[in-house]
Amino acid sequence: SDALGNAHFRKAVALAIDKESLVNNVLSDGSAALNGLIPAKLYANADTGEDFRAYSGDYNVFDLEAAKKEWAQATAELGDEIKVKLLVDDSDNGKKVSEYIQNQLETNLPGLKVDVTPQPANNVNQSRADKNYELSLSGWTAGSSDLNSYFNLYRTGSSYNYGEYDNSKYSELVEKAITVDANDENKVFEDYKQAEKILLEEDAAQVPIYQSAANYLVNPKIKNIVYHSYGDYFYLREAYVEE
Repeated sequence: SDALGNAHFRKAVALAIDKESLVNNVLSDGSAALNGLIPAKLYANADTGEDFRAYSGDYNVFDLEAAKKEWAQATAELGDEIKVKLLVDDSDNGKKVSEYIQNQLETNLPGLKVDVTPQPANNVNQSRADKNYELSLSGWTAGSSDLNSYFNLYRTGSSYNYGEYDNSKYSELVEKAITVDANDENKVFEDYKQAEKILLEEDAAQVPIYQSAANYLVNPKIKNIVYHSYGDYFYLREAYVEE
């Protein structure tokens, strides 16, 4: 679909999804709405203690009026009837979230038809790698305590950059953050903030939706379980049972 090459179309989509309603009424599992590439409370500035999400601010917050303005410009350029496919994995959450998004987009952007195409998770990953998709619902868990594990996803030439997003200014900022600015936490945060603004606000190349939560039933007698914010979910090496 030509639609996805159109910035107004992408911005309309990014602004037309009520994320608060999704996490509160559809997921209701402790997940939180996300208006940025980086989840909240995941990375803090080692010098100032400030959380990156708070520092960088919010992008593409649900805004029906702004969405409709972008939509009017998109349809003026692309025509009134637009159809896109949304690739999702066929898990319960995949189905729930994609149906909700389909409903939001078709309701809030009149003339848009979203065709949800569920596949098993392995197939979804293959379709993405083969660039055989239009829109795709995907999640990402950081593998390290480094902001770059998210920002690298959209660098030109990155192996995970399935959509072939290509913005030299973005890539330059990400490169700067891991090289010349690497030893200055404040500069690193500033580089990534600018990169996030380009990715989300200027280009709407990615649409943040929610950060997931994990729920555990834990016996109160078990002490010292360590919960990690990246990589694995919990760590039991030092856990013990209190008699």
